Amino acid sequence: MMISASACAHSLGIFGLDGTLSGPFPITESLYEPLFLAVYCQPKNFTSEGNPIHKPTGNAVFYIMLPLFVLAHFSHHLVSALLTPLLPFIRDTISFDYTRAGFLVFAYNIAYGGSQLPGGWLGDRLGFRTLITIGISGVALAGFLFGFTSGFSMMVIILLFMGIMGGG
Repeated sequence: MMISASACAHSLGIFGLDGTLSGPFPITESLYEPLFLAVYCQPKNFTSEGNPIHKPTGNAVFYIMLPLFVLAHFSHHLVSALLTPLLPFIRDTISFDYTRAGFLVFAYNIAYGGSQLPGGWLGDRLGFRTLITIGISGVALAGFLFGFTSGFSMMVIILLFMGIMGGG
């Protein structure tokens, strides 16, 4: 499929006031047509009929994903920080002594701190979007499971898992 520079410019809406091609620099078809065609008018950007493929702009994706990311980030910190204020209630309900209650906080914090460096290395290998998704999902799962536990050893295992997921 061959598209002329003027047809491409018209479909992309990059005409100047005088009807000539414009952009970062004024473009005349005769001088810059091969460059313009190579950069802007590639077949992958157009349908077989010659119509431009409209992709969501960066702003649209940004405004959709930003509130979701903020909600996930807030929830991550809420679930992670909830242990300390709820510790007196957990201690009274399950009748833990102060040593066991303190060990629960220690288990989470040591796993969280110990997984920071491996999490950075893994983010370089897997990609940060993947790692953030796995981490937030893991913290959510651990927070959900923690609400159903009543034994000390299971609480420690779940808090270790939450710390590892939160650190990555």
